[in-house]
Amino acid sequence: NDDTSDADAEIIALTIEALLETGITEFRIDVGHVGFFNGLVAEAGLADEQINELKDLLERKNLFAVEQFVAGLPIKDSVKEMLIRLPEMFGSDEYLAYAKKNVKNERSLAAIDRLEKLYSIIDVYGLRQYVNFDLGMLSNYNYYTGTIFRAYTYGLGEPIATGGRYDSLLKQFGKDGAAIGVAINVDQLMLAIERKNLHPEYCSG
Repeated sequence: NDDTSDADAEIIALTIEALLETGITEFRIDVGHVGFFNGLVAEAGLADEQINELKDLLERKNLFAVEQFVAGLPIKDSVKEMLIRLPEMFGSDEYLAYAKKNVKNERSLAAIDRLEKLYSIIDVYGLRQYVNFDLGMLSNYNYYTGTIFRAYTYGLGEPIATGGRYDSLLKQFGKDGAAIGVAINVDQLMLAIERKNLHPEYCSG
């Protein structure tokens, strides 16, 4: 029932600490927010079919196809530019500052504000070196309502952990409450441990 940025930061910090306990030290947590993209497509007035097509292109980080698709849309230039830049807007918090300066709709701005608060709390934890931002991050699961994140380590293309906020999901099971969680991909994690030659004695488990 905690819908605050503190809870978002806490679950990400927990994920970082869990991965460190396995002996893996070279990894990053990419963090996004579904509200940023949803705010942009709502401002653009895109139909569901157009949104789904754009999501697919963004998930594949296909910059050329995204630019070609968005260029043909009858939308404001400011929104068009932001949608075109989404695939490359991942890295440090400088992209949060850029988005905050150039986005106008309230939903996207609220998402940026949420991520800024999360980052400041992560900084208090002393874990900001493990966190990057990906404003083009999306999910195939529509139940996510806010912050989403994925953990990656070198040498693997698939995430070793995924998570996010799903405040509306519990209502389907008879309880209306805020929630955020994480799932660690054990197969990918064990593969990472094996490839890095981490002996089991270095893992706390």
